[in-house]
Amino acid sequence: MLLAEADGLVREAARDLMREAIRARLKEKLGEHLEAVAHLAVDTLLEDLATSLAVERLIEDRRQQRGAIDERLREIRERMKRP
Repeated sequence: MLLAEADGLVREAARDLMREAIRARLKEKLGEHLEAVAHLAVDTLLEDLATSLAVERLIEDRRQQRGAIDERLREIRERMKRP
């Protein structure tokens, strides 16, 4: 049982080392390009998020306006019911 556990740990450590080596090589060869793409992706995501939040605010504002309109309509209906 311990041998199987050790085997699993060795494989995991080997994967970690390979992952680190791959990252280092990618950074060496494509670092500037990968960083530029990452920045573009983050900037785009932030712009999309800001737009989404602005749309949500507009929807909520309209919902509140609609509530006020509905209340005024109820008041009009109540006045019409009175003789």
